Formats: sequence, structure tokens, C-alpha cells
Amino acid sequence: SLTSLHLEHNRIGDAGAVALGGALKPNAGLTRLSLDRNRIGDDGAAALAGGLRSNATLSRLDMSNNRIGEAGAAAFHASLAASRVLTELYLSGNPGAPSRSRVAIAVRKLMDRNADRAANWDARRLLVLSRCASERARARARSWAAAVGDEASYAPPPLSPRG
Repeated sequence: SLTSLHLEHNRIGDAGAVALGGALKPNAGLTRLSLDRNRIGDDGAAALAGGLRSNATLSRLDMSNNRIGEAGAAAFHASLAASRVLTELYLSGNPGAPSRSRVAIAVRKLMDRNADRAANWDARRLLVLSRCASERARARARSWAAAVGDEASYAPPPLSPRG
């Protein structure tokens, strides 16, 4: 299934963004969507934000260099409050999302929350694997711990004697 879609520089505009917002709702495979430089304004941003509310897979959305104003940025903020999946949202180069605005700061805080949640999920998965009896699963858990720089928290389970 399609996991990444890059539609940069395609003049999608608000009408195209409305269609994509509707397609995000039932989508179960797309994890990355890039709509950089597509002349999308507040109406398109609101439609995409609405689609994100019920989407359970999209973790990265690039909306940089469009025409999104404060209303569109606020729609993404409201969507992030409801959805805990999106961990990367790029709004730079939009008139309504200057990096120091209240909405931009609030969006970053919600993305940090989502990223923490994703990291906690990985930690739980690591714990389950570390308790597996097979050496292969324990090796995989050690590998994941090393990849995320959390080798100190990996504690292999005691091996029980086989009788």
C-alpha cells in the first residue's frame, strides 16, 4: 500500500486540498504527505486538518510555503489536539504561522506530546520483546534499544533453568 505521497509544486490549491482532506479520513496506510508549495489557503488547510482528526496513520505532513493564514494554522492546532498520531507538521513559509506566534508554539507543543507518545509506544514494544524467551527476540530488543540510544533501560529477563 502507498505510505508516502509527495505532491510538491502542483498548484493543488484549496479545491485539491479539500479532496485530499476527505481522502485522509478512511486512509489506513499513508504515513507521509508532502504538499509544499501548492497555493493552499485556510479553506484547504481546514479540510486537511479535518481529515487528520480521524486518520490513524499519518505521522508527517509538510504544508510549507503555502498560503495558510491564522485560521488554517488554528485548524491544524485543533486537529492535533484531537489526534495523537501526527508527530511532524511543517508550516514554515505560511503567512499565518510565523515561528514565534502563539499558534505555532501551541502546535509545536502538541507535536512534542505526540512524539513522546510514539517514543513510549516503542519503549513498551521493547519491554515486551525483552521478556521473550528466544535469544533472537532479545537480540532484536537490544538492537532497538541501541538504535534509540536507550541501552541503559534494557534489562534482559533472568533466564529460568530448563528442566
